[in-house]
Amino acid sequence: MKKWFFILIAILIIFLAAVYLLIPEEATLTINTKIHANENGVIRLLQDTGHWRKWWNYDTNTGFKNMDSSEFIADNIHFTITEPLYKGLKLLLTSGNEVYNAQVNVIPNNIDSCYLLWQVKVPTGNNPFLKIIRYRTALGLKPAIQNVMNRFKPFAEDKANIYGVSLRQQGYSDTYLVSTKTILTQPPTKKNIYALIQQLTSFAQQKKVYISDGHPIYNITRWNKDSIQLMVSIPITQPINDEGKFAFKQMVKGNFIVTEVTGGPYTIDKAYKRLMQYFSDYHRTAMAIPFYRIMNNNPTATDTAQWVTEIYQPVF
Repeated sequence: MKKWFFILIAILIIFLAAVYLLIPEEATLTINTKIHANENGVIRLLQDTGHWRKWWNYDTNTGFKNMDSSEFIADNIHFTITEPLYKGLKLLLTSGNEVYNAQVNVIPNNIDSCYLLWQVKVPTGNNPFLKIIRYRTALGLKPAIQNVMNRFKPFAEDKANIYGVSLRQQGYSDTYLVSTKTILTQPPTKKNIYALIQQLTSFAQQKKVYISDGHPIYNITRWNKDSIQLMVSIPITQPINDEGKFAFKQMVKGNFIVTEVTGGPYTIDKAYKRLMQYFSDYHRTAMAIPFYRIMNNNPTATDTAQWVTEIYQPVF
């Protein structure tokens, strides 16, 4: 009888020792996933609650809800954003009557990938039986957090969601161009651009090299605050000689990062800044100033809401 009593005591001691060794007074629940996107873009996406509302409802189901600008629900777990960190966020996770401190951090990997690391603090106390109960309860957070990351991952891996514009790398199809330019004291307007397009169109028609469905391009060079050069070109069928203010140009084959935008100068400038944010994040080298390709079916359109423009940024 005494033998079994001592065996039970030994088992209990081993059990208590194992609980104290394996489950500390405050345990940390850790979950991570790899994101195939640049860390800087992922950080901006993570810290902007406006973006949270977009990706939280990505492929929406009834288990995911957005209560306000900082509180979100997944699988009956409340996620409340409390403060930003250098490369992440602090949150409170509420499950029933239990509240847990948590944080999510972006860990760099390569230029085009990173890891999203969630850490949840689980206070377990000193009572060995409560330790087990509280830790097992906290493990119920894992599926909800994993579901959240499963939504964030595809959203973050789409560059259009991070930069607000679609980006692609490609060449330029037109080889022969005729161009003209003018110097302005103010940023060019649609009137300035289309005036040069009309001049080039008339010249190309006169020389019988005009391409009726060609797309004009233009670029802008700021020499100083009072001197801005506007150069406009249109594609032509074959090489021609320079004549007066009209110059023949042959486009060199190269690589470009391209985005398409609908709108006038303000919208185009905004899209270009987003494109250059991509260059900064991925350490791409801009080889020259950008040019803008007007894609309207009617190149004389003056309503900027109807402008469709491709921005071509030469890239190394």
